[in-house]
Amino acid sequence: MKYISINKLDIPVSRMIYGTVFDKMMDGNPVDELLDYVIEQGITTFDTARSYGQSEEVLGDWIQRRGNRKKLNILTKGCNPDMTKLQFTPESLRMELEQSLHCLQTEYIDMYTLHRDDTKQDVAVFIETLNSFVAEGKIKIFGASNWHYTRMDAANEYAYAHNMQGFSFGSPAFSLAEVVGDPWGGSVAISGEKNKDARRWFEENRIPVLNYSSFGRGFMSGKYRTDMQRPITDVLPSWTCEEYVCEANMERLRRAECLAAEKNATVSQINLAWIMQQTFTCCPVFSPSSISHISENLKGMEILLSEKEVRWLDLKE
Repeated sequence: MKYISINKLDIPVSRMIYGTVFDKMMDGNPVDELLDYVIEQGITTFDTARSYGQSEEVLGDWIQRRGNRKKLNILTKGCNPDMTKLQFTPESLRMELEQSLHCLQTEYIDMYTLHRDDTKQDVAVFIETLNSFVAEGKIKIFGASNWHYTRMDAANEYAYAHNMQGFSFGSPAFSLAEVVGDPWGGSVAISGEKNKDARRWFEENRIPVLNYSSFGRGFMSGKYRTDMQRPITDVLPSWTCEEYVCEANMERLRRAECLAAEKNATVSQINLAWIMQQTFTCCPVFSPSSISHISENLKGMEILLSEKEVRWLDLKE
């Protein structure tokens, strides 16, 4: 496993982050063998959220029983009005944080994340609220998921001007496949030519991207193949199709299939290798619910692509 260091964190962040947004954990069922295996692979960082069903409780119970709290980073998220039905206020965010601390059975969150933005609020309100949590020792660092990079930039400028802590990381959607639809509403992605300025901002500011939807919600998993004699809608969920199905992405998938065949790899491994070789730092979040799929995906970290292959996969060659 490879790692990155983020200021104020005691534990390095693994380049692969394990996500807990799958049915078994969300339904409250123990997954000890799975989580044990994740740790054995060198993964130090776990992604969960207040809106992920009972995932926080399951993760917290496992950490408590294993006694490994000081060996890992917990990333959890609050402020998701669409899912929690809470309109953002400093008080609502504090309530969500307290709930997360209780469910995770911990006194602090290593990496607290705003799940979505409330653009009606000035960035100063978020920065001041989150810094109050830092001052109380309840969170170490914080970041933003589904925030436009210009809002993150404004927030960090405010933090710098007022000698406060700013966003240490971002968590948009990012994979080889470009997002072309938004069935969820308010999602932020940085794939594709139209989002090159966002990628440049993360690179120039040296802010790591902890990217969700790393495999295009299954589009780049290999479950669907371009040579199948059946509609993609028969294979992948409707929301995946709405987000990712377009002519350009089908060609990206076809090319990933070709390169996978050449390298005796899988499409998911090629997709991961492509992510890992971006010029900005990516730590993909992935959520396989079986040991075999975790093992398969992690092998993508071992694949090196040439610069020409990286460009060819993204239709630039």
